[in-house]
Amino acid sequence: MPKYDQVLDGDWHSLDRKDNFEECCDCSLTHRIEYKVAKGKIWFRCWREDELTRRKRKRRGIKIANLRER
Repeated sequence: MPKYDQVLDGDWHSLDRKDNFEECCDCSLTHRIEYKVAKGKIWFRCWREDELTRRKRKRRGIKIANLRER
């Protein structure tokens, strides 16, 4: 399982790894986030990690209705 930071309201965290995984503090939705600095700006892109989210929610007993599947 990849190392990731669980994001809590107002917490600071460093970007010292190549791949950063972030988890919502309420529902365990997990994203992989990449950052770069270009032309004096910080850029980021992210992908939802569905399988990692599913495993974490299952382990914690979190059930969420997927409205897109209705």
